[in-house]
Amino acid sequence: MKAPQSGLQHQRFMQWAKDRGVTFSGVCPGQTQGSGVGIVADRRIEAGEKLVSVPREALFGIQSIPKKFQKRHGDITVHGLLASFLAFGGPEKVEYDSWKSTWPSAQDFKESMPLLWPSVLKGPFTRGANDCNSFAGYTFFPLPPAIGGGWTNNHSRSDDASLLRRQEAKLRRDWKIVSATFPNGALEDYVYHWLAVNTRCLYYVMPGAKVLPQVDDRIVLCPFIDYFNHQDHGCIVASDERGFTVTSDRVYDAGEEIFTSYGGHSNDFLLVEYGFFLERNRWDTLPLDHLITQVFIDEGERKRLADAGYLGGKWEEYVAGKSVQNEQDDAEADVFVAMRILRVYYDEAKAASEELDKVGASLPSCQRQTLLIRWKQIKFLIQQAFTNGISRNIQAMAHAHFDLPAPRTVK
Repeated sequence: MKAPQSGLQHQRFMQWAKDRGVTFSGVCPGQTQGSGVGIVADRRIEAGEKLVSVPREALFGIQSIPKKFQKRHGDITVHGLLASFLAFGGPEKVEYDSWKSTWPSAQDFKESMPLLWPSVLKGPFTRGANDCNSFAGYTFFPLPPAIGGGWTNNHSRSDDASLLRRQEAKLRRDWKIVSATFPNGALEDYVYHWLAVNTRCLYYVMPGAKVLPQVDDRIVLCPFIDYFNHQDHGCIVASDERGFTVTSDRVYDAGEEIFTSYGGHSNDFLLVEYGFFLERNRWDTLPLDHLITQVFIDEGERKRLADAGYLGGKWEEYVAGKSVQNEQDDAEADVFVAMRILRVYYDEAKAASEELDKVGASLPSCQRQTLLIRWKQIKFLIQQAFTNGISRNIQAMAHAHFDLPAPRTVK
């Protein structure tokens, strides 16, 4: 299979990268199926081959920004500072134009990043009082709870801890500083570069740092390696005092796309932070703490679940089929999760899918389709929880209430 050809801007960038010491072998940027531009093999690649090497000097980070420019921003995050320089850095930012020409467009971000989606997609919709499900008459939200916020005891959303609200708060804090520094700077220009940094950065600490930065400030942009698209497994990305390398994890044929992994992230996280999610993701999770801690639990139930080990982030283990500490706790947790938590979550997913189908062309088709697929995945995760984590008797009880697959036969 022949490797796809890259456009002129990518050829110019590759020369720009080579001039800065970046080396690559057996790979090139190319248009990929369903992922836009990515990295593909331009010949057969063996497992263990070093594909890309980027020297420390080629990285774009806080060390790349003139001290005078940095001082104008006061106490700003490294993320916010890098975006400010790329947007408003004057003649010195021109050096990075060849690289920036390979990045997604502003329109790409508007379509893919929930941060920029229209407010109608962030809810609320009000369902009719005669709808036949547990959520009749309540406010419907198109965004899944992990993205847009969890339920409260009156079926509204508490969004302070959601992925999207936290991201919005970070952007607001950075923009408050940058807009004071550049009063005439365009918000749209800054947001574009803020998202470019957000979606393309890698974590790295410069050698010789006297004070270890905060975790969120340990970021750089890495030319050429930022071409790689994500899968839940992929080539090995390593860093040391010399810079970054990418090494092949297996054999690749010419023309095959080559992936790296951005980390063990859920699909909700991937959508908010990168503007996509995976069809199959071994790291995907079904977060339930927002329901347990905000809605349906009294102190007695809280204690029983805490004793069973299912407060504080252990729901993923339950969904995966790992049992709790003893049979009594197991049985009580089964009933609670099946009839008080998963049933509610399943009704939410079902209602969201139905509502998104109903609104049709009144919502942007790209975002609507993205949300439909994600809610379908959530329904599958709930069904998987009943298959893996809950006793057969509870499966039968739950099956009588909503449309789950038939319970397993007890032999």
